[in-house]
Amino acid sequence: MRTPTMSSAAASKTEYVQIIAYLKRNPSLTRPEFYAHWEEKHAVIVKPFFEKHGIVRYQQVQASGTIIPNQPSPDTNEDQEPGDPGQAVEFDGIAMTLVKSFDDMVAALGAPYYAEVVAVDESRFLDREAPGKGVVAVFYGKCVAII
Repeated sequence: MRTPTMSSAAASKTEYVQIIAYLKRNPSLTRPEFYAHWEEKHAVIVKPFFEKHGIVRYQQVQASGTIIPNQPSPDTNEDQEPGDPGQAVEFDGIAMTLVKSFDDMVAALGAPYYAEVVAVDESRFLDREAPGKGVVAVFYGKCVAII
């Protein structure tokens, strides 16, 4: 077995934050249309933007299922107690973003380009009437790379 070099050993110690977001498609799109727009149009818009803001990795998982929303939105009961069970909703894709810190993602989402270009495109393919305006659940935490 080869002994890791100093640089690869140091690289494996780098800590990142993994953000996983469950997306609900705009009901005017079929699932194949959603996937096509997300991959062929939206990715072109966000790739250079994320690279500029130091996002390490962005992946699109073309998978569907159901999940309990975990963030308030205008159409949810704002008086709902944390931990109260919610109604499961369908999701149509999973966006996985790897960042050096959660603050890097917050800064990117606060940039004018995000509001003027990225969010406008998101309105084309996400269900803005769904919980979280189409981002129905978000989870994040320290990413521990094993392999």
